[in-house]
Amino acid sequence: MLNSLTEYELKGLESYHNLADGHAYHSLSESFSPIVEKISNIWNFTNNTPVIEAERKFKFNFSELIDSQALNSLTNFRISPTASNSIDIIAAFLKINFPRVLLIEPTFDNLAQLLRRRGCDLIPLHEDKLLSLESYEELTELLDEFDFDCVFLVNPNNPTGNVLNKDLFCNLLEYCESRSKFVTVDTTFRLFGKEVFDEYKYLQQFKVDFCVIEDTGKTWPTHDMKASMMCFSDGYRNQINEIYDEIYLCHSRFTMGLFCEIFEYTNKVSIKKAIHDPILARKKLVKNCMKTLPFEIQTNNTDSILPLEWLSYDKNLGVTNGLELADTLSKDNLMVLPGEYFYWNKRRSNDINVRISLSRPLKVLSNSLNLLSEIYSTQSLGYI
Repeated sequence: MLNSLTEYELKGLESYHNLADGHAYHSLSESFSPIVEKISNIWNFTNNTPVIEAERKFKFNFSELIDSQALNSLTNFRISPTASNSIDIIAAFLKINFPRVLLIEPTFDNLAQLLRRRGCDLIPLHEDKLLSLESYEELTELLDEFDFDCVFLVNPNNPTGNVLNKDLFCNLLEYCESRSKFVTVDTTFRLFGKEVFDEYKYLQQFKVDFCVIEDTGKTWPTHDMKASMMCFSDGYRNQINEIYDEIYLCHSRFTMGLFCEIFEYTNKVSIKKAIHDPILARKKLVKNCMKTLPFEIQTNNTDSILPLEWLSYDKNLGVTNGLELADTLSKDNLMVLPGEYFYWNKRRSNDINVRISLSRPLKVLSNSLNLLSEIYSTQSLGYI
C-alpha cells in the first residue's frame, strides 16, 4: 500500500494503463494543430520579449479567455511553474498570517500535505454540508462552528466535480468580509465548469483579502509545460511577492508565450470544442464500459465536465475499500487513485471509491477500459 495520491501517480507513470494522475496527456493535435506548427516562431518571439511583458500578456489573454474584466484590471499576480508551487507559496503566507485553514473535503490530499508542511492547522469543511446550504443564515450557522482564519476552496472540486454556484460563493464572501477571513480558491479545473461567472468581480466587490490559484496543467496537453497564476488582493501583496521572489525569479517566457497562443486559439474555436468535446468523448467510453461492470459513476457531470471520473464499487463483490481495489488493479498494471486519500482529514471507508483520469490518448484510455473489463467482466468491450 502506498502512502499518498502522489505516490500512486508516480507509480502510474511506469504503467501504460495509467489512469492515475490528472495531468493532460491526450494529444494536443486533436484541437490545436496550428499551435504545434507555430512552436518555432513562439520560441523566437519570446526570446526577444521582456519578462514583464510576457507576464502581462499571459494575464490579459487568460482574462479574455474566461471573460473577466476584473481579472484584467487586477495588478497583483505572479506566475509559478506549477499549481503545487503556487499552493506552497500561499501555504507559507497563510502560516504567517492566517494559520488556521478551513479546507474543503474531500479533495486532492496534496493540498493538505503542502499546507501542513508549511505549518498550517487544518480544519475539514465537508463539501456535502457546504453545498446543501440554501441561505446566508444557514451558511453563517455552519461556519460559526469553526475557529478559522482562512477558507480554502477548490472549485470545481477534484474528485467530485461539484461546483459552488454564484449565490453560494457570494454568501461565503459576504460572511468572510464580515468576519475578516481570508479566502483562497483553487480553480485548477476552472475551464471544465459549466456555470461561468466572474469570481474576481465578486471577490473585489465584497472587499475580502483573497488569493486565486489558476493552472494550465490539467487542461492542455503540453508535455508538462505548465503555468500557474496566483492572483491576490492588495492588502498582503508585499508578503506574497517576497515569498515568491525567494523561490522564483520569474517563469519561462517561452512557456508563457506558448500558453498565450493556446488561450487565443481556445477562445477562437470555443472552450466547448477545444476542451469539453474531447473529454465528453472519453466520458462516453467510460459510461459504456460501466454498463457491464460493478462500478457506478459518482462524478457531478451536470455542473462540470471534469477530465476524470469518481467511481464507486459494489462492496459486496469482495473488496473492502478503495485502497484494496486500487492495489488489486495495480497488479495488472492498471493504475487508479484510491478514494480514501481524498478524505485527507479522516479516511472514509464506508464507500469504495476510485478516481480515474480521462486525459489520455483515446487508444490508451480504450485499452485501459478493456483491461478493466477483462478483470471484472467476462466480455471484452472491443474498443480497439
